[in-house]
Amino acid sequence: MIVFLSVLLALSPLQLDARLSVGEWDGALSQLRAELTEAVTAGRTAAEGWARVQIAHVLAERNFYHVRDEKAADDASREALAVAEEKAPAALARALFVRGRFLYGRAFDDQDWLAPENCFRRALILFEKQGDPHGQSEAWFYLGLIEQMQGRQEEAVKRFDKGLRFAHPLDDPLLESYFSRHLGFAAQEQGRPAEAEKGYRESLRLREKAGARVFIPFARITLANFLMENGGDRGEIRGLFEAAASTAERCGSWRAAFQARIALARLLPDVKNKCGQALLAATAARNYGDPANVREAENLLRALPDSESGGER
Repeated sequence: MIVFLSVLLALSPLQLDARLSVGEWDGALSQLRAELTEAVTAGRTAAEGWARVQIAHVLAERNFYHVRDEKAADDASREALAVAEEKAPAALARALFVRGRFLYGRAFDDQDWLAPENCFRRALILFEKQGDPHGQSEAWFYLGLIEQMQGRQEEAVKRFDKGLRFAHPLDDPLLESYFSRHLGFAAQEQGRPAEAEKGYRESLRLREKAGARVFIPFARITLANFLMENGGDRGEIRGLFEAAASTAERCGSWRAAFQARIALARLLPDVKNKCGQALLAATAARNYGDPANVREAENLLRALPDSESGGER
């Protein structure tokens, strides 16, 4: 599969994932759009299909982490799937995965978990036929997530275990970190806090090993929230949130930056620092483009006493 893709694309799916994991959304998008133009001009339909799928993947990830633009991600993933189904069958598995990834994010609002599940199930069948272990691992992971988000932890763990069997031989620490994090969540939900903490710490270790700057902040935030709920050291908790915010801001992962800054605004004891963190949270929310997050930060600012905030609103 990888050799075949190198003939079609200058940027393979795994190379693209590596670039997105460090926040290179715009650079990757520019390169892929140039590839799409070249493929369309030359009449290379297979290459066109792959380029559209890759562009849709960037827009879906960008929407989830960097700048919120659900319409662009929706339109691109729908179009990529239609093109793959019509004239680029080799790209169909990835097109289904990308569409499922977008619909998974939307399901947190509309609760339609069946739509992404159908995409991931179809993608899994095709990944199996192609002998693509990375694709199979990712598909099983998201099938597990869909179970987990609906509170079915035992079924989620079964799917995660299937995905891990494909992930282990790949030497892909970022991929393995997804499983560690969500197996930790399952353990937490099932009342095994020591196992949960181990999973969260392993997820952070693997993401740091991978150098995945976009994903490291979420691992730190998850661990910090867990420690807050379980009587952890406040110094470690603060350090995790501060490191998460700093890393997220450096790579433009604004959704993570907001989460870390708003947590610090609630955690810190003095009003002046609370106000400073809330202002930074509002900036991150505006950069991401989420009005609800902006309102959350602004409401927190309004709740702080003017007399103690030094007029820093």
